[in-house]
Amino acid sequence: MRVAHFDPFSGASGDMILAALADAGADVGGLSASIGRMLPFDVELGPERTKGRGITGTRIDVRVREDHPPHRGLADMLAILDAADIPEPVAEAAARTFRELAGTEASVHGVPVEKVHFHEIGAGDTLVDVIGAHWLLHSMGIERATSGPVAVGSGTVAISHGVMPVPAPATAKLLEGLPVRQGPNEGELTTPTGAAILRTVCSSFGELPPMTVSRVGYGFGTREGSAAPNALRKRSPIASARCC
Repeated sequence: MRVAHFDPFSGASGDMILAALADAGADVGGLSASIGRMLPFDVELGPERTKGRGITGTRIDVRVREDHPPHRGLADMLAILDAADIPEPVAEAAARTFRELAGTEASVHGVPVEKVHFHEIGAGDTLVDVIGAHWLLHSMGIERATSGPVAVGSGTVAISHGVMPVPAPATAKLLEGLPVRQGPNEGELTTPTGAAILRTVCSSFGELPPMTVSRVGYGFGTREGSAAPNALRKRSPIASARCC
């Protein structure tokens, strides 16, 4: 069984997950060449080698060009998935993540799911992050994913509804029932998109299961000045793994 184990020791976001997968050997070049045909706007993925606190890894700059982006809701996201030329398992997994995000936002804000718009987390970036993460996992032949405890950060974060404590309300809701910890750095370490991807991808959270590790990758975020590297570690792909 090929297993991917995420280690969000400094949190997780959509672009950090993409970068960790790329650093662990996923074909981000193939994704970059294909994703422009999947989505109704121009996209560029700019992977680059980077270093933080002495650790070398990958950062991916997701550049979305859309002059007048609409307020997309869940139905819009699912329609884009239906029209995209992507493998069925990728479309199904991405749909689960979008439903998780929309359901969480609806619960937090007390509105029907059909009234939720993805403005808070950036619909274009979110489409790229969610579809890209599932596309890369599928291309790597990952059969199961697990995760360690999720670092959430501390302090406050400014969102469209005002200044909120970390984790933000949507992130806190998405992490219900999962092991979390404060983490090494202040600020928002895990975003709603990162939490939603991990929640829908990973079948278990906790200790590293017994495995034979063949690749380790580090995916860096964009925030600088942290005491610890702003990175997500991923062990992948893992061959001859025995997980319980």
